Amino acid sequence: MLLATAQGLEFSDVPGGDRPEWTIEDLGMALRGLDTLYFKAFSYRWAADDSCENYLRGKLRYEAYKMGVREKWPREIAGNKGYVTDLVDMCLQEERHPHVFRVSVLWPALMGVDLPVWQKGLSSKYECIRMLYEAWVSIAHHHMMELLLECEELDLTA
Repeated sequence: MLLATAQGLEFSDVPGGDRPEWTIEDLGMALRGLDTLYFKAFSYRWAADDSCENYLRGKLRYEAYKMGVREKWPREIAGNKGYVTDLVDMCLQEERHPHVFRVSVLWPALMGVDLPVWQKGLSSKYECIRMLYEAWVSIAHHHMMELLLECEELDLTA
């Protein structure tokens, strides 16, 4: 409770009776100095900040293109030359609507392919893109937690 304690905030009306571990201000300060890419990935997930979507789409497309070249992905799958772009868009949609993407038959349907094509040609590529995005969010989370815990150890609120 870094800033909250320093500001003398009361949390007696918090449902459940517990005080939040950190305030939004604490989290924001802990993200200072973080690379824009990681900050936007974190903001897109945890703050549902849709203003980050185009930036992330561009970065994911660029990284997916580089990955495709490096791993020799085919230029076309099932007649779709833009499948990498579609996979990136689907990654961001899954992030925004995770409850919808729990239905496994949805992925091939969104790509306009049958299940064997999805399983053989697309699912592994999608997972690579998804894991890249997860890594960006994790880097931001790690950065934030290090700073928050460091501040607690130093007891900067006293």
